[in-house]
Amino acid sequence: MNSMRISNSFMLCIGLMLLAVSCTEEPQNIQELLPGRWELQQATRNGEPTRSLADLYYEFDADGSMRTNLPVAKGESDYQISGQSIEQNQDGNIIAYTVASITDSTLVLQTELRNTPFQFNLLRAIPNQE
Repeated sequence: MNSMRISNSFMLCIGLMLLAVSCTEEPQNIQELLPGRWELQQATRNGEPTRSLADLYYEFDADGSMRTNLPVAKGESDYQISGQSIEQNQDGNIIAYTVASITDSTLVLQTELRNTPFQFNLLRAIPNQE
């Protein structure tokens, strides 16, 4: 009876460990997935939907350069990736974004601008077929 209890406890522990491993999100390769043009699908300011950024886009090049029409950082700048963070450097003005999620077609960025939290849900733009 005692060996049966130990065996069941052991199997339970193994099962819980396997469940914990399977529930852990694998880190995404941001460097590989980020290059391209991303267009805003939805934005929130302080957790509330906002339409003031309706035409927002980001274009990331693999060489570390980017373009955006974000009002506080409009134009071309450089960026660096560190873990789950992207730092945009535009003439010494640094804007830090956290990559909440990224896939081949969706990108969710979080940032704080002028002490206000924002979240940008972006979709990869389909390149023009010419």
